[in-house]
Amino acid sequence: RLRVLREGKGLNALPPKDNGDIWFDMEGFHDPVLGTKLEYLFGACYRNEETKQTSFKAWWCHNRLEEKFAFEGWVDWVEARRKQYPSLRIYHYADYEKSAMRRLSQQHATREREISEWLSNNVLVDLCPIVKHTIVLGEPNYSIKSVEHLYMDARKAEVTSAGDSVVAYQRWKDSGESSIPGDEPNGSPQLLAIENYNKEDCESTAYLHDWLCN
Repeated sequence: RLRVLREGKGLNALPPKDNGDIWFDMEGFHDPVLGTKLEYLFGACYRNEETKQTSFKAWWCHNRLEEKFAFEGWVDWVEARRKQYPSLRIYHYADYEKSAMRRLSQQHATREREISEWLSNNVLVDLCPIVKHTIVLGEPNYSIKSVEHLYMDARKAEVTSAGDSVVAYQRWKDSGESSIPGDEPNGSPQLLAIENYNKEDCESTAYLHDWLCN
């Protein structure tokens, strides 16, 4: 059921839709031995303004230097898109992505101005509190997996949760497979499964945004 709408909360907190909007999700791995954290996949969905078809783009990395380059590539891609769509927003679910952007910019001492500007101007929009202030879900929690049965069919990817993606990434690290996702001989099926999971998370965020706006 719907909650009573309040000023600045729930659906009233949604920015206007924009043709340049992006739906974003990250995958990370914590090394229990070294005590380090690697954000190894930055994934984003976006739509063609004319066809409205959804596309997916991924930035992969497997070490600290590659993480810096992937982060820079992601930020630079967004900034290039913002030149075409100045009012776009980057939608994500839960607050991890927002805090990770700040941490990565400081950790790698790169793109700090851009991330500061994103945060100051609310370019990053967390849909989780909007959902919490809009509906009474009747589920144990408000994770996107608990919410998405309201607006999309069951997932098809082999990897179905963040925990599964961590296990799959560790298996890849131990396998000696290629660092390129794919089913071909020169690709890694395990990384492809993780990428498909990330893609479905991004698509789910896009569908949730559509559902909230309708």
